[in-house]
Amino acid sequence: MIHNLRAALDFAACDLAELNGASDVQNVYFPFGKTKESFVNSAKEKLKKVSKVARDHIHGLSPYRGGNELLWLIHYLDLGDKHRRLTPIGMAGTTGAKFDSIGGDGSGGSFGIRMARPHWVALDKGMRVATIQKGTVWDGEFNANITVAFGQVESIAHRPLQPLMEGMIHECGTVLAGIRSSFF
Repeated sequence: MIHNLRAALDFAACDLAELNGASDVQNVYFPFGKTKESFVNSAKEKLKKVSKVARDHIHGLSPYRGGNELLWLIHYLDLGDKHRRLTPIGMAGTTGAKFDSIGGDGSGGSFGIRMARPHWVALDKGMRVATIQKGTVWDGEFNANITVAFGQVESIAHRPLQPLMEGMIHECGTVLAGIRSSFF
């Protein structure tokens, strides 16, 4: 998914180059940088075929560390996805359930489960997240929310992944919508 976000930004840069009259968009990419200075240097190379107005627009997005963090993370995680594994370090879960249970012997009863707040636990290989007793039939509702965080990847270490991904998706959509409304 992260690569698709990155690719969408690269396609937008290519569209801007074509809009500026470029027939060959090879080596045109959406620029990123670890620092503002490295971003500026990257933008000089990757946006050569893009108009000054469009280059200024992209510069204003600050896609570098210390600038627009979510935008920079799209690039950083795209590289990480290609060069290292994302290994979960923990999870927090909340559940809410009310069941009518029918046991294997035909006995039944109602019971509920509720965890008041998330509990972080380290993930181990082969770890069971939940266990349901063999032969149990449930007629009810079960809601579970599991949050996963990653430990080894700088900038996202120990941060819940789902809100981070939602933020990157939203930011990418906002950038693309801004380019579309400004130039197309």
